[in-house]
Amino acid sequence: MAAKKSPNKPSKSSGTKPVDKWAQDIDIKKGTLHRALGIKPENKVGSTLLNKIVNTPIGETIDAPKGKVKITRELKSKANFALNIQKK
Repeated sequence: MAAKKSPNKPSKSSGTKPVDKWAQDIDIKKGTLHRALGIKPENKVGSTLLNKIVNTPIGETIDAPKGKVKITRELKSKANFALNIQKK
C-alpha cells in the first residue's frame, strides 16, 4: 500500500514548495470604505480619491463626496488595500 500524501507537503521528488493560501481566509467587510467616504455601494471609488487619501497625512481633512473627511490610520489602510486590489 502506498502512503497518503499530504496536500501541503511537497513530495521529495518534485521539489516544489507548498502554496500558502492565507489571503483566502481574510474576512473582508465590504462597503466600509464607501460608507466612510459617502459613496453609494454601486458606485466605484476613484483611484484619484484613493491616491489622495493615501498621500494625505493622518489628521488632515480632504474633500469627499459626502463633504470633509478626516484622514485616519484605518481609512488610509483601507484606501491602500483598495488601490492594491485595483492593480490586479
